[in-house]
Amino acid sequence: MDDDLEEFRLSESVVTDPGITRTPETKPYRRTKNRSTALFLRGPIPLPWLHKAAELPGKTPLKLGLALHFQAGLSKSKSGLRLTSKLKTEFRIPDRSARLAVKKLEAAGLIVVERKAGQCLRVTILDSG
Repeated sequence: MDDDLEEFRLSESVVTDPGITRTPETKPYRRTKNRSTALFLRGPIPLPWLHKAAELPGKTPLKLGLALHFQAGLSKSKSGLRLTSKLKTEFRIPDRSARLAVKKLEAAGLIVVERKAGQCLRVTILDSG
């Protein structure tokens, strides 16, 4: 049995290769997690919700819906999302288009909007699609 394993044993030249930096005194090499610093859209986003938003006229309702889902991923909540000018700028949505898109998404039953004078709109994303 030991003779069978002998063919898999590394030779002394491979073990002492200068290209290998691990020595008995050092800790074994640990793989670090490659974490990207790029932002991403956190899911899951229900496919029926996306279909319904995509079927609305114009491209802004879908764009705004994705922006809201992005913000929901950051806050880990689908309610009380603030529709800020920073969010609209980040997703390149003009103010007038955003107002129309909010009305379309609300009419389609995809979001609920809370309006208060002098404040940003507060949006809740509905799960039903």
